[in-house]
Amino acid sequence: MTKKQVIKTIAFLLIFAVLFTTVSSVMRAKWAEANSEDLVVDEFNNLIQEDTLEMLFLGSSQMTYGINPYQVYEDYGISSYSISSGNMCPLIQYYWLLDAFKTQSKVKTVVMDTSMLFEPEGETRYRRALNSMNWSINKLKAIWAHCNDGIAEDGMELYLFDFLRYHSRWDELTEMDFKYWTSEFNFFRGTRMTGYVWQPTIPYETFVIDNDPEDDPEVELNTLQFDYFERILTLCEERGINVILVKTPKESWAKEGSIFVEKYAKENNYPFLDFSDDEGFRTLGLDYYGDFKDKDHLNVRGATKFTTYLMDYIMETGVEYTDYREVEGFSLEKSELYKIDRVEKMLRSCISIDEFLTYLDDEEFEIVIQSTDDISKLWPAEYQKAFADAGIKLDISKMSGKNYVIVMSKGKCVYEKASAEPIYYSGMFKGNDAFETVSNINETEDDAYMKVKNVDRPFEINGMNILVRSVYTGKIIAKCTIYNDGGKLAYADMGMG
Repeated sequence: MTKKQVIKTIAFLLIFAVLFTTVSSVMRAKWAEANSEDLVVDEFNNLIQEDTLEMLFLGSSQMTYGINPYQVYEDYGISSYSISSGNMCPLIQYYWLLDAFKTQSKVKTVVMDTSMLFEPEGETRYRRALNSMNWSINKLKAIWAHCNDGIAEDGMELYLFDFLRYHSRWDELTEMDFKYWTSEFNFFRGTRMTGYVWQPTIPYETFVIDNDPEDDPEVELNTLQFDYFERILTLCEERGINVILVKTPKESWAKEGSIFVEKYAKENNYPFLDFSDDEGFRTLGLDYYGDFKDKDHLNVRGATKFTTYLMDYIMETGVEYTDYREVEGFSLEKSELYKIDRVEKMLRSCISIDEFLTYLDDEEFEIVIQSTDDISKLWPAEYQKAFADAGIKLDISKMSGKNYVIVMSKGKCVYEKASAEPIYYSGMFKGNDAFETVSNINETEDDAYMKVKNVDRPFEINGMNILVRSVYTGKIIAKCTIYNDGGKLAYADMGMG
């Protein structure tokens, strides 16, 4: 073979490898609307400085949404990371932890959620975690352990060459499969904040576990996962790492699980913090109607409460941590993006008029307010004060029989008008996104509208309709209506559409 032929062969193999890898990445299942595990792993491997983590959080999606490492840094100065993803079981957590210790040798505490000890085996949870792991000896060991010790539905070859597993997905591909790696899912040291607020469909008493195990679903210890749970504890003990066991709030958790973990923790001298029952809820100060994204996960508000209580407890354990706020040259990755994302999620999760109005003068938002019903007689002085503090001169309590339009931009009132006649207003958001609105208190719900980039943004209730847009992302963050509900003002979240 000539030199030219060798070069052509190498070039062909390189091109084939790149194309094969790219196609495999596109074809692979993403679970993009869940935890986007690939992005969590990518962040850990590419953004975290070597030997700067002193605390790790292990678990499934309860940890992804429940703990906030940025808050841990801001309030306590500790550098931490949440190694977690949807349904991540102890088997995967163990090998993930081994990989993490390659670059992080100063870990002092591991906080581990116990959710997955009683979950039945399922191929999806392995796929979600293993697909996203970087290739290493520990990934190979994890695949081997799953395929030989677990109840694997797929053979090792389907994990080693996932194109073989997903090649038939070609007719299921969506736009997300092609732009996944440039998507706007924001992760911050393994945590994902959400502003969604769950609307409970079950009574609180049914949601929390009570003191009678017989009233809870039957659970069975997953012996394979318990084996790796103990391996994690042994690994941490060998490295002199403090371990704290926790159970985050979760509707599907049963009292029997808490009894087992509590007994095990007591016998082996591990602290166990259980927040899955009524006492745990009250300890955290959780709001059943405002602090959850769904029945098994906390939203940004619930995560803030959980993080605060957990860290206050940890700081009393006697372990000393570096205050990285005082370390020269150290800073959190994506800190500005985090601040933007957090404010947006906090606003999105508002469930009261009082709190929502505190965001009127926030520089991150552009806000349009229109009237489609007369609520002037119900408008209290404290709400008017919030308007005045934001620089709005119109007194809503004096708007009887009048229409009004108010526009806020980056914390300042840039337009306000009131009239007995219908008001039509059009303007431009930052980025030259056109919007228009009509204020008419005599219109029906179907006639009341706002448009952004010529797309209808309808409201389902007449009242004071409010649309909030992010200055930074250009996305609609929230829509809500303050309306007359039988003689009193009420707040209705209209989502982001």
